[in-house]
Amino acid sequence: MKCKVIVVIGKRENLLPHIRKTRPTSLSIPADLATRAVFLARVYRKTNIEGWFIHIIQERVEIEEVAFSETKRDMAKCT
Repeated sequence: MKCKVIVVIGKRENLLPHIRKTRPTSLSIPADLATRAVFLARVYRKTNIEGWFIHIIQERVEIEEVAFSETKRDMAKCT
């Protein structure tokens, strides 16, 4: 198995960055991306576009967290 070096910035290397809860905020995205997203929301028969965006973002964050954990585990095997 080959190991790659990954730099993680944080107070402690074994923790995800501290995330504090904040009030909801606006997010600006390019018009063409918004158009594509709205189209796909309609394909999936979602009437609440904002809720669909939140679902998609949550899903992607979960995927990235799993990838981060797996990479971290793989790196631990290399040491």
